[in-house]
This record gives sequence, structure tokens and C-alpha cells, in this order.
Amino acid sequence: MSVKVTIALLFALCTGIGTSAQWTVPTTVELDGNTGSDRQVHGLAAPLTPTDGSNVEADRSATVSMADAVGVNDLALSLTPAPATLVPGMRLIIRPATANTGAVTLDVNGLGARAVLKNVNAPLDSADLRPGSPVQLVFDGTAFQVATQLYPACPPGMKAVGRTVCVEATSRAPANWYSAGSLCANDGLRLCGFADWIQACLQADNIFSTILDYEWVDEAANSTNLAKLMGINEATLTPDCRAGGHRVPTSPQRFRCCYDR
Repeated sequence: MSVKVTIALLFALCTGIGTSAQWTVPTTVELDGNTGSDRQVHGLAAPLTPTDGSNVEADRSATVSMADAVGVNDLALSLTPAPATLVPGMRLIIRPATANTGAVTLDVNGLGARAVLKNVNAPLDSADLRPGSPVQLVFDGTAFQVATQLYPACPPGMKAVGRTVCVEATSRAPANWYSAGSLCANDGLRLCGFADWIQACLQADNIFSTILDYEWVDEAANSTNLAKLMGINEATLTPDCRAGGHRVPTSPQRFRCCYDR
């Protein structure tokens, strides 16, 4: 059964001088105006409750499914209208305020923190979420699954440096500069460069506490027949993210390998 409503009747029911109304019909409503412009419902605002009608603009802008997520690893957000419960298949778009530093949970409108996973059952890695970069999630009944392409995870024992590079969390045993490069290459990695090392040392989730001695970096030393070192202040002989020196490349020094993801 359907209810045919002419545009004139729809106008009379839905508008008025200084009045507004909501009309509930427990069956199909068919608009049978003579032209396409007559067979439309105009004036729908953004939905505020789960039973409100939604206009195309609300759908295009993801008004009811996108929100800013606050927090670092334990995220929270509020949707409008607020969902009564989390339903399997529910899709969200979150916009993180900061980069995560490890595994992530998400609490939607106070309904309880749920794990955010990738690749079915893997927790997020450091910097998988990037400030201001939207990520689509799908609730599977237990956790939120990431449906957006993320950068590959860092290999075990490495820390993310920004979006594209991973640095070993601890330095390797001393080797000469030539051997350090070869040892990294044998593992499908590369000797960390100056910029990689500096960023890894200065970021929040840093390598500073693991600095034991000078470390080779893959950078020119601005001196003939010498290679660049980082990590130790030559004046105080203490760890320093911005200090280093240079040595002949045949001398044994600690080093770290990097991975481009």
C-alpha cells in the first residue's frame, strides 16, 4: 500500500504561517507531482536525532558519521545525533588531533572504549594516525577496523619517525662505517641518515635514552677521509641529540639501521 500525496497537500501539511509540524505516516509515501521539482521534500536541516530525515548535504559532508577525535592513544569523539549503541557495520570517519604513539582505543559518545585494529587483529603502530588526516573505521561488533590505507607498520624493534621512516630502537654492536652499511643492507634496511637520526632522537617517542656511544650516520663529515658520527657531545662526553663528531670510517662505532615504509 502507498499513500499518494500531491505537492499541494504536502505543502499544506509541512508549512504554514508561523507554524511547523512533523508528520508520521506508517506506510510508503509517494510524491506524484507533475514535474521532478514537484516530487521533492525541501527544507530538511541536518539531522539531530536518529529518526530525523537527512538531506543530501548532510550525507555528502558526513555530518552524522565524521567527528574530530581527541586524545593520543585513548581517543574519544561525539557524533550528532548520538548513537544509542554501537552496531556491527557502523561506519565512522575520525580526524585525529595528534599522531598516536602506540595501540589505539576509541570511545564513541561514551559507549565504551573499543580497540582500533588494522589487518583484522593487529593493533595500530606509532604514527599510523596522523594529525588532521581522516581515517575511516568500521565496527565489527567488537572492535573498530581501519578501512583506510595506512603506511606499512615498522618492523619489530623499530620506532616510527614521521610517516615514512622507521629507526631501530637500539643501536647495534660496533662496526666500521663500511660494514655498518653492508649489515643494514643484508637485512633489507639502510644505514640511518643524519636527518633520520636527529628526528628519532628529538621526537616524543625517542631513542635518546638508548644512546650508549657515538653512532655512525650515512652522511658526509665535511672532512677528507672521515665519516659522520652522532649522539655524543665531545666537550662533555654525554648523550646529545644535536651533537656528534667524525672518525676515520675504518674505526668501529655503534650504528642504527633505518627502514623506508
